Amino acid sequence: MKASELIKTMQELDPDAEVCALWWTQETFDDAYQPITDIQWSKVCDQFDNWDNAGAEVSEWISDAVIDTMIEEVE
Repeated sequence: MKASELIKTMQELDPDAEVCALWWTQETFDDAYQPITDIQWSKVCDQFDNWDNAGAEVSEWISDAVIDTMIEEVE
């Protein structure tokens, strides 16, 4: 995903809304010993964008955390 797409999506949210977000940039994985080219990073991003289960574990964790907080409020 291009940063511009993410920015557009974020601009549609209420600025005071709480969000859970994760993102990675090329610089996160790039270092002096193992530089990543723009072409390589573009391919990785394309694979990630097309990965059907990319957020499944995180979504499951968030769902569990929501349930846990509901239970805590009842107790």
